Amino acid sequence: MKKSELNSYIKENIINILSEDAHDDVDDRDAVKAASAARGKSKKYDLALKGFKEVEKRMKSLARDYSQADEVKKEEIKNQLRKLTSQKAELKALVDKFADDLI
Repeated sequence: MKKSELNSYIKENIINILSEDAHDDVDDRDAVKAASAARGKSKKYDLALKGFKEVEKRMKSLARDYSQADEVKKEEIKNQLRKLTSQKAELKALVDKFADDLI
C-alpha cells in the first residue's frame, strides 16, 4: 500500500469513528431528555394509583358495613358505593393512561 493510500485510509477511519461518537452523543442527549420528561409522568401515575387504592379501600369498608346495616342504612351505603364506583372507574382509566405513558 502506498503512503498516500495509507493516509487516506487512516483519514477515512478517523472520520468514521468521530462521526459514530457524535451519533452516540445525540442518542445520550435524547435518552436524558426522555428520562426528564418521564419524571413528571411517574409522579402523576403514583398520585392516580394512590387515589385508586384509597377509593378501593373505602368501598371494601362500606361493603363490610353493608352486611351489618338495616334497610335504610343499606340504601345510603348503596348510593355511596355507586358514586365510588364511578370515581374508581375514572381513576382506573387515569392509572392505565399514565402507565402506558411510562412505558
